[in-house]
Amino acid sequence: MNPALIDEEHRLYGTLFEIRKVLQQSLTEAQRATLMAEHHTREQELAILKQKIRSTNPRYAERQYPQPVTVDHVQRDLLREGDVLVEYLVGEEELYVFIIGKARVETQTLQIRKTDLSAQVARLIAPFQAGSFKEWHRGLAYNLYQTLFHPIKKRLRGRIRSRRFGPSSSSQTGFYIICPSRC
Repeated sequence: MNPALIDEEHRLYGTLFEIRKVLQQSLTEAQRATLMAEHHTREQELAILKQKIRSTNPRYAERQYPQPVTVDHVQRDLLREGDVLVEYLVGEEELYVFIIGKARVETQTLQIRKTDLSAQVARLIAPFQAGSFKEWHRGLAYNLYQTLFHPIKKRLRGRIRSRRFGPSSSSQTGFYIICPSRC
């Protein structure tokens, strides 16, 4: 990776940060307009720089600027017949579920508060974080299953198994696809 490109990227991010700080202050309309124009120019420069980085070092760009995955891409390129991808969006009072199949997209809202879900997850992973795996309680995993999967089980149309996908095998990002049988 060209160090000059990274230095330029850091410089642009720093400039944008400083402009945003100044924009939070009390300014005249003319000052605000000038800063907004400057901000827009630096954002354009950053977009051009990111394209240059993508072309010169695609692996670095994939890590730094991951591209969002579209429903069309998931359906066309990742799912096999009978698979579904289950995605959750956590709201304050509700959990929004998106079930993407090879030829369909379904949604469902589950009535569970963010704080309650966080508490369930925290109780489940606490033994792992403490390094005492013997204290892991299978019942807590089942409770979380009851919260997340049981309400949508009929929409999954089969046994729940999963296979991991992600941008690369070493990546920490990724998602899971629910398969009707062996994955």
